[in-house]
Amino acid sequence: MRAVRKASAETDAMFEMMRGKVAARAAAVVPATSVDLERAIRQEFHEMEIQRLHRYAEADEYDTGEILENLREDEVVLSRPYNEQNGFTTSAADKLLEKHGLYVDRNGSLYWNFVDQVLRAELEIVRRQIAAFRGNPRQRGFDRLFADIGAHNPPSSGGLTLRELIERYQNDPGRFAGAHSGASGCGG
Repeated sequence: MRAVRKASAETDAMFEMMRGKVAARAAAVVPATSVDLERAIRQEFHEMEIQRLHRYAEADEYDTGEILENLREDEVVLSRPYNEQNGFTTSAADKLLEKHGLYVDRNGSLYWNFVDQVLRAELEIVRRQIAAFRGNPRQRGFDRLFADIGAHNPPSSGGLTLRELIERYQNDPGRFAGAHSGASGCGG
């Protein structure tokens, strides 16, 4: 009987721990703004650029023709508007949202604009790879959203979002101290 109680207690503890993890994840997910989404995709693009540079450096010169052919095929698929052939983009967008702790309603236009930005980032990487394999490794950007970003040029932060400003204000321990010290009077 003790073994059953012990197993029951362990099971209860395990479920409690899992509920805590789920609650923590849910609390960590924040409704995203368009600024949040653009920051996330630009940061991800920077990471993709670093990976692209490594792949280019590791490529065998004898495989260049085959690599270019595959890249051109990828470019054709990615150049099309979102459809079943490039449907993997929604999965990439969802993973990126999760990575950054952001939430967007999948039925809203904000989500589909983000999916479009993910598709644009993937297309930009392919176009930069094509340029590099054609002998133009320094050619910068085809898409304005990513033109200032490279493997050695991370995206600029672009300042604070309203949500970040509010969070900083709410978490500032000095905000109460200042309110009490200068409130004594107007008539000096």
